Amino acid sequence: MHTIVIQQAMQSLPELIQETLDNSEETVIVSEVGAVVLVAQREWENMLEMVRLLQDKTSLRALLDGHKDRELGNTPDAVTVAEAFYDLQAEYSEKRE
Repeated sequence: MHTIVIQQAMQSLPELIQETLDNSEETVIVSEVGAVVLVAQREWENMLEMVRLLQDKTSLRALLDGHKDRELGNTPDAVTVAEAFYDLQAEYSEKRE
């Protein structure tokens, strides 16, 4: 994350946007009245999803249990991507037809 003042941001906004999209690095833009953060939309959506998951007690418990298992050296039985998302695959195929 890097920080610039608003005058610099106004002069180089297209470049800042491209840099943010290319490397997913946040840019703090500082003004006299406060600061804002420029972040790629996909990163923002990922952050919102993480917050949502952490607010869900079941998801949070699963996350914490997973970390605990890994610390103890336990590895869960893995499933393939196809197995994990089998229900979505049929739905996706139907929509494409």
